[in-house]
Amino acid sequence: MPTPPSVAPGGWTEEESEDSEEERMVVKVLVGGMTCAVCVQTIERGLTSDPGIALARVSLITSVCCVTLRDPRSARADTLGEAEAKAKAAGGGDIAGDAIVEKGCPELNAEDVAEMIEDMGFDATVLEQLGRDTAVLRLALRHAATLNSGSAPVDPSIDANGATEADSLLGGSGRALTEADCTGLGISAALSQHPGILWHRVDTAPTQCEVEVRYDRLAIGPRALVSLIEHVGDGGHRRVSTEVVPSALKRVGDQGQVRENREWRRLLTLGLLLTIPAVLIAMILPRIDASIDHALTKTFVADGLSVQVVLLFLLVSPVQIVLGRRFYVGAYNSLRHGIPNMDVLIAGGTTAAYIYSIISVIYGMVNSDYESTQFFETSAMLITFVFLGKYFEAVARRKTSAAIEALLDLQPATATVLLPASCESASPGASPSGADPQRVATVISIELLELGDLVSVMPGSRVPCDGEVVDGRSHADESTVTGESRPIAKQAGDSVFGGSVNETGHLTVRATAVGTDSTLAQIVRLVEDAQCSKAPIQHFADRVSAVFVPTVVAIALLALVVWLAIGYTILPDSWRPSGASPFLLAFTFFITTLVIACPCALGLAAPTAVMVGTGVGARLGVLIKGGAAIEAASRVTAVVFDKTGTLTMGWPCVTNFSPTGTGQLPFELIQRLLAASEEQSEHPYARAIRTHCATVCTPDSIEPCTDFAALPGLGVSCTVGDARVWVGNRALMASIGVVVSREVDEAMSAREVRCETVMLMAVSPSGKEVDARAEAIVAVTDALKPEAAAVVERLKAMGVAVSMLTGDNRVTAIAIAKQCGIPPEDVVAQVLPAGKLDRIKSLQDAGLIVAMVGDGINDSPALAAADVGVAIGAGTDVAVETADIVLMRSSLHDLVVALDLARTTFRRIRLNFLWALVYNAGMIPLAAGVFFPLTHPNVLPPWAAGGAMAISSVSVVLSSLHLRWYRPPAEANPSTFAEANPTRPSSSKHVTEGNTSTV
Repeated sequence: MPTPPSVAPGGWTEEESEDSEEERMVVKVLVGGMTCAVCVQTIERGLTSDPGIALARVSLITSVCCVTLRDPRSARADTLGEAEAKAKAAGGGDIAGDAIVEKGCPELNAEDVAEMIEDMGFDATVLEQLGRDTAVLRLALRHAATLNSGSAPVDPSIDANGATEADSLLGGSGRALTEADCTGLGISAALSQHPGILWHRVDTAPTQCEVEVRYDRLAIGPRALVSLIEHVGDGGHRRVSTEVVPSALKRVGDQGQVRENREWRRLLTLGLLLTIPAVLIAMILPRIDASIDHALTKTFVADGLSVQVVLLFLLVSPVQIVLGRRFYVGAYNSLRHGIPNMDVLIAGGTTAAYIYSIISVIYGMVNSDYESTQFFETSAMLITFVFLGKYFEAVARRKTSAAIEALLDLQPATATVLLPASCESASPGASPSGADPQRVATVISIELLELGDLVSVMPGSRVPCDGEVVDGRSHADESTVTGESRPIAKQAGDSVFGGSVNETGHLTVRATAVGTDSTLAQIVRLVEDAQCSKAPIQHFADRVSAVFVPTVVAIALLALVVWLAIGYTILPDSWRPSGASPFLLAFTFFITTLVIACPCALGLAAPTAVMVGTGVGARLGVLIKGGAAIEAASRVTAVVFDKTGTLTMGWPCVTNFSPTGTGQLPFELIQRLLAASEEQSEHPYARAIRTHCATVCTPDSIEPCTDFAALPGLGVSCTVGDARVWVGNRALMASIGVVVSREVDEAMSAREVRCETVMLMAVSPSGKEVDARAEAIVAVTDALKPEAAAVVERLKAMGVAVSMLTGDNRVTAIAIAKQCGIPPEDVVAQVLPAGKLDRIKSLQDAGLIVAMVGDGINDSPALAAADVGVAIGAGTDVAVETADIVLMRSSLHDLVVALDLARTTFRRIRLNFLWALVYNAGMIPLAAGVFFPLTHPNVLPPWAAGGAMAISSVSVVLSSLHLRWYRPPAEANPSTFAEANPTRPSSSKHVTEGNTSTV
């Protein structure tokens, strides 16, 4: 076992402090109380102003803040270097480290980040804090007495492996531990003393005691951690029962968006209960019957104080002061940070109406000549309309994150592992595994899986982790992970993805990637990061939002002043609404202008479309890493392909295996002899031939070969039964005296022109060279992907220039280019990675927006330099990490899908922005009275303005949700994938029907 790196406080390793940004600690925090893009800017600016934070990104849609922390020791090293440089520049010598006053970088953790967000006036809940080789486990703790006594309820149902719920590692059912219990057992002390525990926290409550532990996966595994806690203080007896609490990320929907929906629904319900009676009393009941009007408006509690005013004050005050408190808090916090947000407009408009109404009523009470007017019901209606809009917006926004929720739901909660019978984690009552009687099947929580575990996967169940099949045969439905629509055959040696469905047979799988390292977890992380990132066009919205509120307030005040001046000077009395004084008219314009403006629509225009677009892409097997990638991909004018593994399959496969017509043996016998002759060869072409033969010959029909000989530069020879077999080039045939006919030679030359490697197979039934005859032609090459030509044609139809970059020789490159429709002048061959980089830059200098499509390490510089890097999912990890878009299914059809989806998404973003800008550009002048000379005496009521504001933001979200019905172009039919891209070399899919005919 490798020695774990030394651990510094907070979980930083020695290696991490010297490495790049990739090794920094990442914190995810759930943020509550955000209302618009200005809130996002407030949090991002506040966090990044701290020297301990390298990067902060906030998603308004998911309410998640992703923070990258700096390593404090590397920051101290930078500070020390700066101080020494300054001292030497001043003529001094070296300085002592303890003499430095660091400007620098405090050591932060997730709780510090959450506290900083709370100081800004928002709610914050830590979701996770992870660095390299670290993981987090949360356990509910209970007394083990009930479990040990045997009185715990036992589920009698036993699965196909003999494992029961009671026999699993899922936890016990004893009494929850208290704080005194935890102290007495020494749980915290035991965790603090273990070198692999980086951080822990114990939360005690009357009904639940939980411990959260962040640990070094190289130093301690999750099951060892559970055992440490369960046997704390006494290694021989189990004193604590544990139950794994699901990952916080799986509860984001429940903790965040569901909670937000519930809160807005609660506020809306209370608002309606108070506002509806207020509207009835103020606007409807007095018009129904004269007696009701008299009882409300002509019955006075005190001089100038009617029953109607008292009732309205009592109904509206809770709405304004209690329910509307969140707007006051938000407005205060935004002003405190110098970035006024939407809360300022709502709080300002409703407070102005409420305070004016109170002052007007009081003035009417002390001055009998003054007829008071009030806006009480307007204040309540405004706030309730905002609640209504926010609730609908929250519901719609939650639908935009359906992709993340669907991906998280693919992960099963438990796994059945086959543990050694001697392992203490193995359940005493579990039944031996049928595949290995020395192992027992035990059900454990998915969070307790470890690398190397043998996992039993029953038909119809989901594979719990990435792994390699070690026993069994089945078919796996990987459509939900890779987008592949057809089940894939699985047998020993094949790889499986966590989250895929095992369809037909039982499989035993060895875990190769668990937790955050699994393919499913990486897809989730990529989609989450993409949805937190911003498209460049979003920065325009951020700049507008930053000045939006002050501008609207200035316009509202200007409207108030202008209409006061006009109203008391030149405005005809007939223009004013009935009973409205000049001041009341101007005041109405002021309030309406404040509440009709909607920065939310601008703030939601891009993030909602990006979230839905990336989610749709993930469903289709196309991972788009954020808004910037979408915007760049939507403007691509040139696509540059790598050759090997991108346009071609990336491995040798048999493209032709046919009889020569001059031989004497049946073709079925020739196939079996060819399979036997290549069994002992390790040449890549031999592996391709074996793969092909496996599709036409059963293992039992292939005789073993003897006297095998590899002939360098010629081929191979061997004996199969009584027959002697040779497979190789023309020189080998000439050396044994086999004459190649003109027809066969022409057929070989025709394929060699296409850069295929063509071999002949000769057989002597007697074993003597003199009786040898050329029986078959075998052609092997790195074949062009079947969909390549159609994809190139489709890209050209989209107005995209297509070219090829390859390190291969020019003859081969030209041959492949001709097959897929790329002109020779657009092919650059025999170039190193630096040459590929130069070619990309030259295309960019020519004014093209370039997408580079590649799969290898040598493509990484070009992928990074291109405007859009597109990696084939089956390529190297470096290429996948470097790229902006990942084609999970490795199908070139998905490149067309990616570009088309990016164009569709960006069109939707621009449409959203257009709507938001048109709305504000049209409605603000209307509310300010610009069109009043045309509409007099009709004035837009403030409550209607509030409703329009709410509808505007909801409409933007609904517009983005329209992307959920995106359909790929007809040319990019996913069903073609199975034929186009086998998961491993399988030449039979590339041999035409006519290949079994004679030359």
